[in-house]
Order: sequence, then structure tokens, then C-alpha cells
Amino acid sequence: GLLVLGADRLQRRRVIGQERARAQFAEAKLRAESAEALARSEGEGKKNIELLSDIGREITASLDFDTIFDKLYGRVNQLADADVFGVGLYHPERQEIEYRLAIEQGKRYAPYSRSTADADQLPVWCITHRQPVFINDLQREFSKYVTRFDEQSRPLEDGSMSKTPQSLIYLPLEAKDRVLGIITIQSFETGAYTEHHLNMLRSLASYTAIALDNAAAYRQLNKPHHQNRRLV
Repeated sequence: GLLVLGADRLQRRRVIGQERARAQFAEAKLRAESAEALARSEGEGKKNIELLSDIGREITASLDFDTIFDKLYGRVNQLADADVFGVGLYHPERQEIEYRLAIEQGKRYAPYSRSTADADQLPVWCITHRQPVFINDLQREFSKYVTRFDEQSRPLEDGSMSKTPQSLIYLPLEAKDRVLGIITIQSFETGAYTEHHLNMLRSLASYTAIALDNAAAYRQLNKPHHQNRRLV
């Protein structure tokens, strides 16, 4: 019995060690890819690599969704002009994108969701195709992705209504072959974004997906504990 127990513990340690090694390798690979992409792009290569690395450490250190989103918003304007910034969680079982954070020029949107049943929406296209939406002149370029753009204004926290962006990027948040959601930056100016901004947002999206996947796993792991506490 002791031999079996000892062998079982040894095997578990090996598995845990392998998983840690895989996670460390994946993070190292991600950092290398981020650095390589930024080194090839224009402008402030080294400065932005360091900034992205700092942001990645901040958000992957948290296991709370709202903390992750708040840290993202606090940093995103250091990387690009983001009059609008948003992060949505994708719920395929409900055919829904839940916007946990959406902010326009410092003012939060009232909480809202999008139905993914209507495929003729830019964020839905992004999730379905697992590809970026990259637009620098909305009226001229939206037809590359959807047949119509009739986005309605939404209320902001101060009672004012949202405005229509002219430039925007959507990127899917992917982890372990699953789409967890989307991230978007938007500007009221035409021609606001370049491939450099797209590369930076790709790296930010990769870090965000890792952080959200870790937070979801932690929440699932602790669900029985919270349920037991409610029953006591």
C-alpha cells in the first residue's frame, strides 16, 4: 500500500512538473513572439516591448476578471489611441458576447450583450473567422467584413450616448483552441491605426487570453468550495 501511494505521489509530482514546464515554455514562447513582432514593426520597438512585457505580467498575475479588465484599460492608451476600449466574453452556449468592460473616452457603457445569432456584426465576424477586423475608414471598409453597418448608439454612465468610431481593430481572444472573447480599440479619427498597432494588440490579446483562461480555471477549481460554503 505504501509503495502504491508513493508511486502515485511521484506520478502526480511528475505531471504537475510537466504542466508547469509547459506553461513556462508557452509563456516564454509568447514573449519571444511578441518581441519579434514588435522588432519588425515601425517606431518605438524596445520601449513597447518592455511596456507589453510589463502589462503581460500585471494581467496574468490576476485571477479576477474585473481586475484583469481594469488593468488592461489603465494601460491600453500607452500603446495606441483608444477613444473606445472594450473586452467581451464569448458564451457560445447562449449565443452571446457579454461586454464586461466597454469605455468611451473615460466613460463606461451601461452593461450590455450582443447576440451572435446575427452574423452581420463586426465582433461576430471576428469570433466566427478567428481573424482580426482592421478598419481605418469605417464607411469605406466595413463591407470587407459585413454587408451592413447600422450600429446604434448606446447609453454611457453619464447619460450621454456613444459616438460612431472611424477606425477600429477587433481581435479574438483564443486559448487552447477556444475563443474566449474579443478585445477592441477604436478611434474617432480616420487612419488612426497601422500594422504596428495591430501587432501590439495581437500581443495584448494573447496575454489577455492567458489571463482569462487562468481566471476561469481558478474559478472552476474553487466552485465546489464556494458551493459548500453556501450550504453550511
